Amino acid sequence: VSEWIRWCTRLGVDTLVCHPFTAEGVSEEKLERVNLIGFKSLSRVAEECGVTLAVENMARGFGSCAAHILRLIREYPALAACIDTGHANICAYRGKVHELVMELGGHIAATHVSDNDGSSDQHLFPGKGVIDWPSVLDALRGAGYRKPLNLEIPGELKLCPDPSARVEYLLGLIRGFCAL
Repeated sequence: VSEWIRWCTRLGVDTLVCHPFTAEGVSEEKLERVNLIGFKSLSRVAEECGVTLAVENMARGFGSCAAHILRLIREYPALAACIDTGHANICAYRGKVHELVMELGGHIAATHVSDNDGSSDQHLFPGKGVIDWPSVLDALRGAGYRKPLNLEIPGELKLCPDPSARVEYLLGLIRGFCAL
């Protein structure tokens, strides 16, 4: 990850999204310690390079709650949050993704936007699952988030192989989001 941070500098990228360190069968307390140790050195490299590390919320376990990510951000100022709406809707914030946005507030530096039915990370276009998008967009505005909404929608390739149909849906989605 340190090398990726250095590449960001060379490429003029100011934010790098990364997952927290996770492992099956390890307690949240131990994972918090591992993340605090790991992000200590990564945040130093990020500060030296002028890059923000945006820690992405996970679907389950450590990193799934705003409190986990905020603990890291408060310890290391080179860190911020990446909101993954699909991850949030699977477990910790199912049906209330906007609450994650509100809890992370002004610490959000990036997004991974997708929808799902709450059962798994299906990576669908917004509006094709159950996420309450007006509430999420209102929360992002309230948090002062003004960067792009980055779509993470590989699930759409299987559901809709026609690229022109995906573009048409996307154009309608953008119009709808702008109207909110």
